Amino acid sequence: MVYWCGRRALAGMGPSAWQEAELAARLTEAHPKIRWEVTNQARVHEWFLKEHSQVVPPLHSLAEGIATWPEYATCVGVKLARNNAIEVIAPHGLDDLFGLKVRHNPSRASAAVFADRVASKRFTDRWPMLSVVLN
Repeated sequence: MVYWCGRRALAGMGPSAWQEAELAARLTEAHPKIRWEVTNQARVHEWFLKEHSQVVPPLHSLAEGIATWPEYATCVGVKLARNNAIEVIAPHGLDDLFGLKVRHNPSRASAAVFADRVASKRFTDRWPMLSVVLN
């Protein structure tokens, strides 16, 4: 997955939904075995309103967006810094990820949404050593 939230995006000049789809298509063409999802975090509040009729405030940074993802173990991103160093963005730490634990992050997703995601994404089917905490 590719997520970003740059200054231009925050100023309302960032990539549109059409550009997100175009970038996803280019990534799929370059690496077809990977399931790509491209999301401009600066537009998530628009998506939530359209998809869930839920008003959420605009995000101010990529880290702020990552911090709201439905599972703590998925609240992790990496970015290439200007000095070509890879920076890890993990607002809730890396313990769940490295501990193979999936727990609900209630900051935006409800418990019902989390349970639906666990079922639809088949986490334990795909990764049998994973433990899922449903409460």
